[in-house]
Amino acid sequence: MTSEVDTRRIPPTGLNHSGSHALVVKMTTDNGLTATSPTVTVTVSTPAPTVAIMGPSNGATVSGTVSVTFTGSVDSSQSDTPESATLYVDGTQSGYASYCGISKTCSGSLSWNATGLSGSHALVVKMTTDNGLAATSPAVTVTVS
Repeated sequence: MTSEVDTRRIPPTGLNHSGSHALVVKMTTDNGLTATSPTVTVTVSTPAPTVAIMGPSNGATVSGTVSVTFTGSVDSSQSDTPESATLYVDGTQSGYASYCGISKTCSGSLSWNATGLSGSHALVVKMTTDNGLAATSPAVTVTVS
């Protein structure tokens, strides 16, 4: 009898996402006989990553090309690292940047061309980790003059 793990059934991110996961062990002998264990449910609690817009400030008046600065982080107990950050303006993707690497923190600047977009606009940054966890910053509302 041999024993091995069939990793094709384990998500590429492992059990790194919060929530309940059902685990089952299936064994097959050299003669083709199989046995399956009872299902065991485990609950994984993964601290969420965080991200925040550092500038412009909420209520600011902006014009032209706007530099939206952000900072994000992943809990030091996680195997994740921040992978990318994306700027959304009024719910629509407006810019993408991959600033991150092997650090648990990520900060950078995303450009938004606000030329001709007079009025109030909501900015958010979404950060994704290399294991697929995501965080969205609180919205910052700016006025384009």
